[in-house]
Amino acid sequence: MSNTVFVFTGIDLFSFLLQTALFVLQIAAFWFLFLKANVSGWKSIIPIYSEYKIYKIVWKPKFFGLYLVLLIANGVLTAILSGTDYYSGGTVFLMAIRYIVVLCCFVLQFFFCRHLAFSYGKGTAFAIGLLFLYPIFILILGLGRSKYRGNSSNR
Repeated sequence: MSNTVFVFTGIDLFSFLLQTALFVLQIAAFWFLFLKANVSGWKSIIPIYSEYKIYKIVWKPKFFGLYLVLLIANGVLTAILSGTDYYSGGTVFLMAIRYIVVLCCFVLQFFFCRHLAFSYGKGTAFAIGLLFLYPIFILILGLGRSKYRGNSSNR
């Protein structure tokens, strides 16, 4: 039997502590986003349910269902394509379908970010920031002075 010892180097420890701190800040940001919308903060820490709730808060939950279906379709197509020859005719067709699914996910995510930004009093530029730098902009939205202005799809 060998005794394995895990040793953190200085960089590993720093990276671990930084990632843990960012994770805790993300949880706090979502908690405050939910509180600003008069939704219990604990609902923000339950994995798939929290995404459903944030869609309900800022947009419509049916789009969360569509996004979830697209993500599952992308996963299935990726799994099918992972063990195939990329130059066969059927594979090219499946790759094209997968790219269309990914594009649809991107467009849907943009509209979600736009509704999220508008619901908390921010503009389109902030929505683009959310789309490309989500962790940073969600911290600004959740921990900043923004106020919930209602579901933007109702306006």
